[in-house]
Amino acid sequence: MKNPQLLDLYSDFCLTSFAAITATGLSKLPDEGYSHDQISRFLQQKAFDQKDYWKMATSSTSNQKSL
Repeated sequence: MKNPQLLDLYSDFCLTSFAAITATGLSKLPDEGYSHDQISRFLQQKAFDQKDYWKMATSSTSNQKSL
């Protein structure tokens, strides 16, 4: 997984979006700084499996505990 921050953003976007989910829509989020092409390349890397999401969730949880 090359960009866990983008995976986190994409997951949140999918969970909270009420409209069609597109790379263009995600790239229009303010203050994120990702282009449509960056998001498209990210999504084409590989299929994310449960291990990828687990790694992301556990690292996020451990970061929260240290705050």
